[in-house]
Amino acid sequence: MNENYGDYFKVNRKVNVTAILLVLIVAVIGIGYFLFKDEINSYFTKKITKMTILSSTSNEFFDADLKRLALSNDIEITIDYKEDIEIIESINNNSSNYNAIWLSNSIWLNMLNNETIATDVKTMGISPVVLGINKDLVASLGLINKDITNKDLWGLISSGKLKFVMSSVTQTNAGASLYLGLVNYIVSEKGGIDKNILQNEMVVNNVKSFFNGVERVAGSDEYLSEMFLNGNYNAIISYEKSLIDLNKEFTMRMKRDYLVKCLLNIDGIHLNGSLKDRLSNNI
Repeated sequence: MNENYGDYFKVNRKVNVTAILLVLIVAVIGIGYFLFKDEINSYFTKKITKMTILSSTSNEFFDADLKRLALSNDIEITIDYKEDIEIIESINNNSSNYNAIWLSNSIWLNMLNNETIATDVKTMGISPVVLGINKDLVASLGLINKDITNKDLWGLISSGKLKFVMSSVTQTNAGASLYLGLVNYIVSEKGGIDKNILQNEMVVNNVKSFFNGVERVAGSDEYLSEMFLNGNYNAIISYEKSLIDLNKEFTMRMKRDYLVKCLLNIDGIHLNGSLKDRLSNNI
C-alpha cells in the first residue's frame, strides 16, 4: 500500500512540474508577443518585392552587398550577369524578363532598338580607365613621380618604348571608354565628336598611331586581367580597380617584380559610368 502511494506521488510530482513549466513558457510567449507584437505582426505580414536585374559582369563585385541592402528594404533581387553587348542583345530581343539593367557605361544604351525601353536612367558612379606600367619600366622611362600627358604617351609609343595590352574597343566598356577618350582629346579643338569627325584623316591617323602600341587585345575586361597576370607583359590599360586587384594578386604570388604603377594622364582621364569606386592611384 505504501509502495503504491509512493509511486503515485512520484508520477503526480512529475505532472505538476511539467504543468508549471508549460504555464511559464506560455506566459513568456504571451509577454513577448505583448511587448513586440508590432514587430512580429510586421514580420509575418510584410510583402517582399521581387526584382530581376540584368547586369554587366563588371558589377559582380557588389553582388553580396547589393542583395543584403535589398533584403533590408524588403526587396528580393535576382541578378543575371552578362557582357554589356550581350545585355543589349537580350533586351532588344525580349525586355520583359527583367525589371532593370545595370550596364558598365551608359553609352551602350545607344544600341537599344527602342530608346523608350530604358527609363529613369541614372549614372551611379565613375571609374577611370588608366595606364599601368611595370615599376621597373616606369623607372627606365623616367616616369617616376611624373604627371603623364597624352603627348608623353604618343611619344613613348611612336618610339617603340611602350607596348601595352588592352581590352577590345568594340566589345568591352574599358576599351570603348579609352577610344572615346582618345578621340575626344584629338578633336577637342574642333568642337567635339560627331560622325563626320570620325572620318577625318587627321583623327584616323592619330588613333592608329596610338594603337600601334597595342601588343595584344582581350575580348573581355576580366580576361584581360587574367592574361596580364599570367603573361609576360609590361603595361596594361584597364580600370584602376583592376590594376589594384592585379597588384594584390602579384603580391600573393610573391611576384613583387611584376607590380604595376598606375598612371593618370592628366589631360585626358577616360571615365566610364559604372558603380566602381574611385580609388587612389598611389599603387
